[in-house]
Amino acid sequence: GIWSGLSTDAAVAGHNSTCAYLANLARYGTSVAVSNHPKLISNLFEYTRLCWMVNNNRTNVPEEMPMIGSNATTLSHVVFEQTGTALNDLLASKTGETISYRIAPL
Repeated sequence: GIWSGLSTDAAVAGHNSTCAYLANLARYGTSVAVSNHPKLISNLFEYTRLCWMVNNNRTNVPEEMPMIGSNATTLSHVVFEQTGTALNDLLASKTGETISYRIAPL
């Protein structure tokens, strides 16, 4: 079912995760459900983190986990920032996240 594919590691065999699917709907503005319920994605991401921790018997999600890790919206350089000017930009505010920066070796 849809709940088994919440996170990227649960969605296998070439399938997309539910979080990625709904984030893409929000990105392109094609979902009435997402636009009518702005907290839907941010709540879903939080529930996905909790489900991942229970399923993997861990107390935290790895920082580098796509979509739900704490570094998912961390930038190493300003050129990677998504500002909403490009068609495929997904603003962190649409997923309930905030942008942060980190030092990365060049």
